[in-house]
Amino acid sequence: MKKRLILLTLLSMFMVGCDNNPSTSSNQTTSSIVNDIHVESIEITNKEVTTLKVGQTLALNVKVLPSNATNDLINYSSSDDKVASVSFNGVITAKSKGTCTITASSDDGKKEDTLTINVIESTVSSFEASFASEVDTVTSNGTLFYKLILNKEYKLNFSFSSTNKEDEIVECEFNLDGYCSFENNTLKTLKKVDALLVTFKVKGTSLKKEFNVKIINEGEKDISEVLNLLESSINKEDQNDIASYKINLDINTLDVYENRTHLVQETDYDIYKSTSDRYMLGSTTGVSTFTSAETKVSKMTNIYYQTFKGMSEDGNYYEYQIDNDGNHLTYPLKKQIVTSVSDKNSQITRSDALNESTKFSMNSHLGLSRIARFQFTGLYENSIGKGSKPLYFGMDGRKNLSITQEGNVIKADTFFVDEKVSSVSKGKVYFNHSEYTFDDNETLITIKNTSYIYDNTAFDFTNNILNNKDNYIESYSLTYSHVFGEIKTQEINPLDPQNLYFTSYTPILVDKNGKKVTEFVVGEQYYISYENQSPKMATSYIDSLIIDDLSNKVVATINNEGKGIIINKSGTSKLTIYSTKNRIKTELIINVGVSLPSAIKGYINDQEVSETSMNVGETIDNIVFKVLPNDASNEIEVTTSGVGTLTNNGSSYSFTSLEEGKCVITAKSKINDVSTTLVINVNKKQTGGSFMDNLIGGVYSCKDSKDIYEGGDCYSNKLEIISKTEAKFSFESCFSSKIYQIKSNIVIDETNKTITFTSFELGDDYKVYVDSFMPLIKQNVAFKISSDASEIELNLIGIDGDSEYDYSTLDSAITTVYTFKKEK
Repeated sequence: MKKRLILLTLLSMFMVGCDNNPSTSSNQTTSSIVNDIHVESIEITNKEVTTLKVGQTLALNVKVLPSNATNDLINYSSSDDKVASVSFNGVITAKSKGTCTITASSDDGKKEDTLTINVIESTVSSFEASFASEVDTVTSNGTLFYKLILNKEYKLNFSFSSTNKEDEIVECEFNLDGYCSFENNTLKTLKKVDALLVTFKVKGTSLKKEFNVKIINEGEKDISEVLNLLESSINKEDQNDIASYKINLDINTLDVYENRTHLVQETDYDIYKSTSDRYMLGSTTGVSTFTSAETKVSKMTNIYYQTFKGMSEDGNYYEYQIDNDGNHLTYPLKKQIVTSVSDKNSQITRSDALNESTKFSMNSHLGLSRIARFQFTGLYENSIGKGSKPLYFGMDGRKNLSITQEGNVIKADTFFVDEKVSSVSKGKVYFNHSEYTFDDNETLITIKNTSYIYDNTAFDFTNNILNNKDNYIESYSLTYSHVFGEIKTQEINPLDPQNLYFTSYTPILVDKNGKKVTEFVVGEQYYISYENQSPKMATSYIDSLIIDDLSNKVVATINNEGKGIIINKSGTSKLTIYSTKNRIKTELIINVGVSLPSAIKGYINDQEVSETSMNVGETIDNIVFKVLPNDASNEIEVTTSGVGTLTNNGSSYSFTSLEEGKCVITAKSKINDVSTTLVINVNKKQTGGSFMDNLIGGVYSCKDSKDIYEGGDCYSNKLEIISKTEAKFSFESCFSSKIYQIKSNIVIDETNKTITFTSFELGDDYKVYVDSFMPLIKQNVAFKISSDASEIELNLIGIDGDSEYDYSTLDSAITTVYTFKKEK
């Protein structure tokens, strides 16, 4: 191989160009050529070395004659570069066993000299390398690593199989530069690194030994050690029953408007079993404080809800959260337990259902050990509560990770930059600290995580220095713990999934925003919903409500698979609704463009009546119920309870009874909850019985119009003896055409045949009645009853303030006697 050197030529050109002596270029050039001194011979002077071992080198010494030759450049070449090569400056490197010739050749005159080199192999046939026994090791992902402490020196132990000590030379290579050095069979650590490959080679051979090392700070643990410990903990955790969990959160966050939310929350979970099923019940309490950035006013909200996660006797897996009123705080989940899953959104295997029912889960990581492992290997932990932010030690957090151990507690610390400082950001950096507590069996039992978030007011983003650790902008603190033990049982599960299914409910329609609707618009769509449900946690998310039929399909059309209707035109239609599981049937009347009923009144012979009496065997005709206002839907439902029979004659009703007692007739609007009642007291028919038999149930009226203060047109005042202790006095006002009914407590003296009125009850209308100068029966006076109970003599009075007066004469002396005669 020939090496060309142009330095001499360049140098001569430079010297000529810089000559300041006056001369012509032709004379100068002629003088240079005439004065050149040419090489006459060359000689390799160290030819005594003719044998090299693989890997050895030899620098050739070449003598040029004459010694003052103008161009003394020497070129070198090898006859077989695979056996030995030679560099441009004459250094021979032995490469493999064999013989070759090295040639030295002058650049001027091509004078040559040669050296034959015989390359032989090293006598080392094998070797061993090892660290001192006190150097710890750790296995990560199946690879063994040696743990080396930063800024320490480690003397390697080497042993050789060879016949020549001079061959026992070890060289060292690293796959990454700058982390370690090697000299005198000693490694020196220079920088922290998670994985470094160190290769030791015997010089002149292909023999090598490779070691994987980790360089950490003194007192620290490597992340692989923690992960190995957690893997072991996962196996132990899976082999034991967990009786309970406790989860504590303390989260202090800012939103984009710099409003601050501080959440402090505690959740207790207990694990239960019911035959072959398992489930978890959680109870969460806490306080959330919201502070407005604008007003600086804080608002505190108490938190309480319960959680169910688990299996049910109906062969399904459920998850849901409810508050004290049974309201669902999240969309409830229901999955069928199957042997093979074809739809992961609606199905789950039994093994997965058991795990979900007995282990606390975060981001699909079941149990504390798996959660902890994810915090060391994952990117983000997003399910730590409202306003979740990164909380982890993997990925970017791995660069600054420091792990130590004190007793049974492993502590991890790191920080990482999430946002650089810019024109629109003050930057964001996270400082994370966690403590993992293990029991004596090396099983994880508690996780404590904290994360503090800083911006450039506390952190120097240029030099990565935290200047004020107390000046954080947000913080997260989470504690998870569990207790191993026997799984409990319950007599009654208050959150039994069967309570998600309706046993009763009141159907309603809502708009697209979920707001209850009572007035409907043509062309709009409405959706079936419910209120007043039982059980109170029943929900249509699980037990769907289906509109099955409409009484008037012109007014509305069912759509959305029975979940809603579209209004087509004005009118009234009755919806028939069923719940899915228990087939609970309900009905709902929709009224489109028609006035809603506000009241219903009962009438007998065109007189408004709420209560009346009759004898056994008699009939009351012309019973009518009127809906107000007049343009409201008059669709009513009339029902009875008690004795007798009510007959619908089309426009009116008739009532008769063959037995004594009471009948309550109820008329209820089919549109809304407006209703009224008409009470009919059926008395035993008088057939010449005893005095009391003839008296009780009798209706007495006074038609002595000349003595009535308001004039002869108003004489519909009646007295009904309801029982031995109760009577009812009715009086129709000439001014308002309203009939007032006053109940009274009475005392009947059967021996002396007298009746005494001891009190009256009119309710809220009493004051209006008295102020309107309506008559009352004088109280606490024993009035005479005829021997056949056909007449009763009474004094009627008026009241003016605290004074009483005769209702006929208006005198304070009450003398006028009114005769009330029994009606036939």
